[in-house]
Amino acid sequence: ALRGSMPTPLVRGGMPMNPMMTPLKENAMATPGMQQMGQAANNNPPTQEEINEYAVYLGMDPVADKDLLYIAEWALSAPLPEGWTEHVDTSGNEFYFNSMTGVSTYEHPLDGQFREYYRQMKMQNAQR
Repeated sequence: ALRGSMPTPLVRGGMPMNPMMTPLKENAMATPGMQQMGQAANNNPPTQEEINEYAVYLGMDPVADKDLLYIAEWALSAPLPEGWTEHVDTSGNEFYFNSMTGVSTYEHPLDGQFREYYRQMKMQNAQR
């Protein structure tokens, strides 16, 4: 939950929104009484350890892909797309809710785009 206001080329570049959605438990739907996460925690930049952990989550190897770790850092700092809010379910797990579609997911709505961007950059680097 270290996502701040760093713009990403994925959003500015016009990649279509096609997030990978994770099925949610019944207790993970946003309701009026559900706790919404604040933005204050998002002001601290991610640590190198957090970047490495998120790189693994995105399918990267932090050692072999060290020149691509900026993608994991962008992913950690990416703002939520319009209409999305971050919440905590009754079990204390963070999840995201889209007020326009009613969709909830435990995965940040842009993670799928960051995974795809990583794959594209890895292929580009391999062709050099």
